[in-house]
Amino acid sequence: MVHGLGWLQAVQRLLQVRMVVLPEEGQAGGEPQGYKVQVSGAPEAVQLAQQYLAQRYPPAQDAAPLP
Repeated sequence: MVHGLGWLQAVQRLLQVRMVVLPEEGQAGGEPQGYKVQVSGAPEAVQLAQQYLAQRYPPAQDAAPLP
């Protein structure tokens, strides 16, 4: 697997990426408690992006599993 921002920028051209600040938008709250990244696009590109993000930004110990 290729690492670095160049790889991520190349994949971003194939994907739609949305970052959500937790607690989710529209909910009252104080400080951000985390972030959720939603990725959509071709299945192969999404899978590569998920692998990259999992390696680059491992989930917090108390994070709930994704659906």
